[in-house]
Amino acid sequence: MLLIVCYFLLLFFPISLLIHHFNRKSWFCFFSNDVFVSYSPSPSTSDFSLDIQNALVLYSQRQKAMPYQLSISTHKYFVSELRLLSLSKYRRINTQGTLICNLAAFVLKIKLKMKTEIYLVRHGQTEWNIQKRYQGSGDSPLTKLGIEQAKALANHLSEIHFDAIYCSPAGRAQTTTKIIKGNRNLNIVTVNELQEINLDTWEGQFYEDTKKQEPALYQAFWHSPDLFKPETGESFLDVATRIYPALLNIIEQNIGKRILIVSHAVALKSIINKITGLPLNRFWENRLFQTSVSILDYLNGNFSILKYGDIEHFDELKKL
Repeated sequence: MLLIVCYFLLLFFPISLLIHHFNRKSWFCFFSNDVFVSYSPSPSTSDFSLDIQNALVLYSQRQKAMPYQLSISTHKYFVSELRLLSLSKYRRINTQGTLICNLAAFVLKIKLKMKTEIYLVRHGQTEWNIQKRYQGSGDSPLTKLGIEQAKALANHLSEIHFDAIYCSPAGRAQTTTKIIKGNRNLNIVTVNELQEINLDTWEGQFYEDTKKQEPALYQAFWHSPDLFKPETGESFLDVATRIYPALLNIIEQNIGKRILIVSHAVALKSIINKITGLPLNRFWENRLFQTSVSILDYLNGNFSILKYGDIEHFDELKKL
């Protein structure tokens, strides 16, 4: 009977409320799949966080793995948030004893099935977009239409709850993000890896000028992306190598949540092409318009694409 009561308590109350440190004899129970490691903290240790770190070392040695990144939020002897941050082995740590730990492990296997939803948005139209200039890691302001596009998208997403918002450092992306964010009580987290492809000397130049001055490189950029290898700046492969791990890191910090990410055409296509396995020589297939929305689901290490380059909100432009 007691087991049943404990089981339902864990199901219907936040696990964080059950993660306490009652005394120095409490147990730290780490679990990964069916492997459990128990650790009893030393009475001589006054730093609770240090106790956890020591237990984590023991866990890592037992698993023959590198130490995990640890997220700890404590208030005196109450652990409000304690997580092992790993995409493949995301687990909470419980300190109340073997019974609770095992029950928590069972419930967490259910929680691990929670999907992480990612909204990928391209910034609004800019001055250099309409002038047909390369932007890359450079920048130009949103046009009047670009601002209207962002407002239309903000209205379209107004009923969507986001748990976190991430953005490229570029001004055009930041402006778009602020408009979409609206009155949501969230901070915009700037992530440098979400920046657009670095085109170095091409940035600010007209498309036609590079076509005349560097025809081979121009041809590679637009028609054979796999062969685009500039002496300075980034290749398309460089962008994918930079941005995809950044996406996984963002997801790792937001398991089971809904995330908004505002970035750029090449940056976002690099993510989606990586997920779909589209080869580099077909990079430019399936255009992403300004303020288009692509929605991804992430579950147990696998992505699924729910929407690609959606521009349904363009219908709302006429109302603004």
